Amino acid sequence: MLAAIFVLPFLRLNSLAEHPRFPTMMFSFAVCIFLAIFSLHCQQQVHAAKILIVPMPAHSHVSESNTVAVELVKRGHQVKFYFPDDFDSSKCAPVIPSIRYGQDAMYHAKQVLDKITEVTSKGRYSRFNYMQAARKAICAQLVNNTTGLEKLRQENFDFAIVDYLFFIKCNLLIPYNLSIPFAGISSVIMSLDAGQPISTSVSPSVFTPYTPNMAFHERLINTVTHIMTNIVTYYLLEAYDYSKIAPGLSWKNLQELSKKAEIYLENSDVVLNYPKPSMPNLIQVGGLTVKPPKPLPKNIQKFFDEAKHGVIIVSFGSIFKFNENLKNIFMSVFQKLKQKIFWKADEEKEIGNVLMTKWLPQNDALAHPNTKLIIYHCGNNGMFESRPRRTFSLCPTSS
Repeated sequence: MLAAIFVLPFLRLNSLAEHPRFPTMMFSFAVCIFLAIFSLHCQQQVHAAKILIVPMPAHSHVSESNTVAVELVKRGHQVKFYFPDDFDSSKCAPVIPSIRYGQDAMYHAKQVLDKITEVTSKGRYSRFNYMQAARKAICAQLVNNTTGLEKLRQENFDFAIVDYLFFIKCNLLIPYNLSIPFAGISSVIMSLDAGQPISTSVSPSVFTPYTPNMAFHERLINTVTHIMTNIVTYYLLEAYDYSKIAPGLSWKNLQELSKKAEIYLENSDVVLNYPKPSMPNLIQVGGLTVKPPKPLPKNIQKFFDEAKHGVIIVSFGSIFKFNENLKNIFMSVFQKLKQKIFWKADEEKEIGNVLMTKWLPQNDALAHPNTKLIIYHCGNNGMFESRPRRTFSLCPTSS
């Protein structure tokens, strides 16, 4: 048809008109033109989506989601975060607008985390107690805040991206309540929650120190650990009251809600993580926070530039807080080193070779040529940000 449109003006119409089938040909041509115009008119228009992102209220988690949010905005979509009212997002998500919920929503969470820090510093850390406390702290305000939900309904979102943790699933109740499809994002996606195949003989649990090369007794322990993780998640962790946000939803159905995600984005990669079997609904997007480095603030830039023996970065994330006793122990050790220490802490001061600051531009600091080592809690973002820069990492778990 298109060929006819371009060729027809060059035909000798006089000779063509003498053709016995000329009327039929012209009628067919007219019908083709009409159908082409009609089909273009009926073509469905592609509209930008309105997307809600519900992250865990921690800077590292928000930084991951913010990378996705910024890319979605570049592609023409409207994106908004859903944050507690007293969560400071100025550093980890400075551009994307947000909807706020709760009155002093982070207050209870901070109390719980301070208690965990106190217990941990005394050597009495319990992973089970941590999961239970974190579940209560995050879900208490989120699932009972009907005012925040009303704000979300007025926005008429088309899709949600939900930060997922296998032992904290209350975020999934937001898209459930709004009756919109959702995707999950996390650094660790539990295979059974996402409907993924699992092979305990080669896929080590996150709660074991094993590699894919396990002896028989290690495979046995790994299998039991996988089973117990699901038992604890489904049956032993205390249930919270979510009736206001999801009336009629049973506890069992809540646990199965994670399988309804349209897709999962896992901030991991086989280059640094162990390979594992997966289905097409799980996409590894490791290194979400790794970006070309930006210039450091002037005082920090000077600190790094003047480090003749290099800089050691110390950071244990935005959640864990040092008590004074533990802080003094670290400080006494750091001051004996010839390297300079850039320490992400809860205060701003410089003592000898130690610079303490409340905010760590981690991606940019790790890219500085004088950075030699990072001592940290083995957070996923730091693991990816340090590897391309050939910076050595020191953390309690292998990676």
